[in-house]
Amino acid sequence: MSGSLVIKLRPDLSRDEARNDSTLCFEWSWAPPAGPEHDFRGLFVRHYDEIRSSLETLGGPGLVAVVIGPSGFEGSAALAAKADSINALTIGRHGSAELYLSQDRSLSLRQGAILLYPLVIGQGVRFRVLDLRSARPFEDARGRPFEALEADGPVFLRAGAYALFLFPREADSPPWSGSPEDVWAAMPEVAYLEEAGLAREPAAGAAVDPWAGLDSEATLVLKLPGPRFEPDGLLGGDEEPHGQLVVRSGEGEMRLVLGRTAVRHGVLLGRYERCDGSRRRVLAHFGISRVHALVIEIAGKVYAVDAGSRNGLWLRSERVRLAPLGPGQTVALANLATMEWAFTH
Repeated sequence: MSGSLVIKLRPDLSRDEARNDSTLCFEWSWAPPAGPEHDFRGLFVRHYDEIRSSLETLGGPGLVAVVIGPSGFEGSAALAAKADSINALTIGRHGSAELYLSQDRSLSLRQGAILLYPLVIGQGVRFRVLDLRSARPFEDARGRPFEALEADGPVFLRAGAYALFLFPREADSPPWSGSPEDVWAAMPEVAYLEEAGLAREPAAGAAVDPWAGLDSEATLVLKLPGPRFEPDGLLGGDEEPHGQLVVRSGEGEMRLVLGRTAVRHGVLLGRYERCDGSRRRVLAHFGISRVHALVIEIAGKVYAVDAGSRNGLWLRSERVRLAPLGPGQTVALANLATMEWAFTH
């Protein structure tokens, strides 16, 4: 059983983040809680036809994300791998998210993001899942919470009452054939690198790829810290500054000096208290979402990623899902603030 009763004088108040002190609201909602563990195999077999159809929408290398919720198959999203840029999608309870998880109100409006790494010839498709400092973190298939993880093969995750199936696809990946039980049995094992003693998070200030030299038929998973949080001051501890993020609006200017580790794990910008710099007025305008953008370095490039904001990121008068950041490259948040990145040498 699931259902909701909502009495409001203004529809979709919670989804568009409106605020009105004269609005009378009463809400009740319920979704079946996640059990001690999702039966991923049972869900895969039960929804095999929808999952396989979702994979067929991807015409080349990339990633397909499938969501199974309390009521069954919820939907899917496909990310095509690019040679010169990451690709991204957002997950959450806000209508701007590409994967919209509406039935579990324990999840955040901007729950997380999936970042697909640039395509490298001779290297498998890799991706990162990040929790955006949500109220209820993602969990891996064993029910263990995590802040971020990287993987190069199929992984199955939980987001509250939802099961997420993530399938990277190579250019020459054959179509699935046989029964759903046979396809499931052929899925690669998952190897958590930190448990195998192979996790090699680069030391502070280093730019070493922790995956270099690793090769396995298993899905390799590397757990990482998520976006750092220091609302004021230097992000990066005792590291040498790697660069600075400059944010400007009609309310003033903010400069966040970042070490390499901080920018590699990510920085959140927005009005909400879980965002960096949220105590400063520069991002105080209500047209800027509570969690508006993620700034992160992937494969040596710094990107601004829309975190599922209502009014978006803008690059040269065009709304974009993500944009590279660099000296002289300005990206606008909702056309109310701008940000740019400057490396420190």
